[in-house]
Amino acid sequence: MAQPDITAIALTGIGGAGKSTLGALVYRYVEAQQGAGKGAFTAPPLWLRVDPAVTMADILGNLCSALNVPAPDLAALSPQSQAAALFGVLHSAGKGRLVVFDQFENLLDDDGCALPDRPGIGEWLDALNSQPCACRVLLTSRPDPKGTRDDPYTYLQPYHVPGLAEVEGIELLRKRDVQATEAEMRSAVQRCGGHAFSLTLLATRLQQRNLTLASLLNDPHYTLLWTGDIAQKLLDAIYNEQLDSTERTLLAAFSVFREPIPSEAAQTIMPVNSEIPTEYIEGAIDGLLTQHLLQAAGEGRCQPHAIVAEYARDHIIEGKQPDRQANRQALLAAHARAAQYYRQRAATTCPSPEKRRKVADVHDLIEATWQYCQAEQWQQAYDLMIQEGIFADLKLWGGNTILLELYQLLLSDKWHPEPLQAGDIYKDLGFIYGDLGKSAEALGAYEKALSIYKEVEDRGKEGQTLVNLGWVNNLLGQQKKALKYYEEGLSIARELENRKEEGRALNNLGGVYDALGQKQQALEYYEQALRIYREVGDRSGEGTTLNNLGGVYDALGQKQQALEYYEQALLIRREVGDRSGEGTTLWNIGAYYFDQSRYDVALASFLLARDIFEEVQSPNHDEVQGWIDDLRKKVGEEQFRALLARVEPRAQQLVEQALIEDVGETNKDSRG
Repeated sequence: MAQPDITAIALTGIGGAGKSTLGALVYRYVEAQQGAGKGAFTAPPLWLRVDPAVTMADILGNLCSALNVPAPDLAALSPQSQAAALFGVLHSAGKGRLVVFDQFENLLDDDGCALPDRPGIGEWLDALNSQPCACRVLLTSRPDPKGTRDDPYTYLQPYHVPGLAEVEGIELLRKRDVQATEAEMRSAVQRCGGHAFSLTLLATRLQQRNLTLASLLNDPHYTLLWTGDIAQKLLDAIYNEQLDSTERTLLAAFSVFREPIPSEAAQTIMPVNSEIPTEYIEGAIDGLLTQHLLQAAGEGRCQPHAIVAEYARDHIIEGKQPDRQANRQALLAAHARAAQYYRQRAATTCPSPEKRRKVADVHDLIEATWQYCQAEQWQQAYDLMIQEGIFADLKLWGGNTILLELYQLLLSDKWHPEPLQAGDIYKDLGFIYGDLGKSAEALGAYEKALSIYKEVEDRGKEGQTLVNLGWVNNLLGQQKKALKYYEEGLSIARELENRKEEGRALNNLGGVYDALGQKQQALEYYEQALRIYREVGDRSGEGTTLNNLGGVYDALGQKQQALEYYEQALLIRREVGDRSGEGTTLWNIGAYYFDQSRYDVALASFLLARDIFEEVQSPNHDEVQGWIDDLRKKVGEEQFRALLARVEPRAQQLVEQALIEDVGETNKDSRG
């Protein structure tokens, strides 16, 4: 890691392969070398464990605290700016130091990309991969970490950990106080295939049963231990011979949850929890932690190792060979109790609907929905989402990835919802796919919804879905099909005297004519839609149409008129919390100032838009990045870097100030 062309290494591999163990060995080696005044590092290494709930702001704050340097004003920085600040801290205050980020996969999805609710992480990975840094970063992660750009690995290099080498496995056993000869330890490492978690379980088995490694290796009684899945065999032995009934039940309870939880959450899953004293529960948790079956996650929360969790879920019913069907029914019941736990928590942790502003505000409701689906209680899951408005909220906040997971769970072959409910699920799924840039999937979902609505003769929803189909076809460049769908939807809206849907159809018709270059026709439809939206008090629709009007006037060369519409749209979209729409309008404002050669305001607008699109997982992210790259080429690399350093920390302020100056303080106040 001392090579100048390497900034970061990511240790990757399956659960239990020994990524954290290998990282710890590197950490201790560097610590020993640095303490003796040897090696390339001049400062002691740092070890930071990445908790599942951690944010970029948490990482930056913890790092600054560990390095004893002032933390920047995080409230004034976007998540992407925080990423730049994090790299800056590592490059300056972290000079000559190794920094380990353990369990980095908690911030990533299965493909290695940053989770949608962890903005800034992808940009930080981009920074690590694109330039040298005075410190060195070591990540442990199951998937290979990927930034926001599709760049080849350069300064960030993944290293797949297939298993511990013999010397590393022997070191692990020694640290677990296993007393044996080196030859015996080498044999154990070979038989475990270098799988670190298997070796950890082996050490636990020896200590708890007061066995020697020689006896396990040579006694015919233990021959079967070394065949097949050794981790499974060791878990069998530990689970059945070393844990009492309460410990087994408690471990199974923790395994039902997909996140670290406090002990009281696990107790709600245990059928006999009311009969067990709290102090006994805490003692059992301590024992499970000691045996490495549970992992502490901070703030009193624990989670089983992934291998242990899978094993425990298969052993909800106690016994060496539990009945599979009975175990499955017990697991479903446990998930149902977990759903009730989250619903009860939500009553105190989730703000009232009108005060909800972000995904974290409905976390417990999301978890309750997920648990209902795992319990195969899909109707309860669906009802909860409808009652709490989860679709509408997450759609507004850009939580489409979360919605996609929940809706795909609702489409189980084992559940057959009422036709109207099925139509609504497919209609919502069509929007989710469309917003994620998956147009073909959106088209298929909307077509299924339309078929159902026609079958049940729901004209209102048929009309809505026709407009949605028009939207997708417009995205696919099929303007003639889009016009047909929009006109059919408009006809139904007028037939039913649904003014809001009429406005939506008119707005979308304007979008097609806009795309076809027929600007005057587009203006007529947009203005009709705007009047209707204002008449019915639809602020979200009003903001969308104002943005679209700005685009037409911009194309017609009426720049001042365009900017006024953009500014009105921005105010409304912020008011209603339309994050994706806010990003689109900021993008348009950036393009306006780019044409005016006001590169500081243009860059500020683009950066704000990119931050939002990253947050909501919008495919527009790459297009905005393209504008930023064009600006970079326009001004040159050196000037761009200086411009970025000046603009990024105060991007919001720059845009607001420019709009006040160019649109007018009076107009801004009157429209606010």
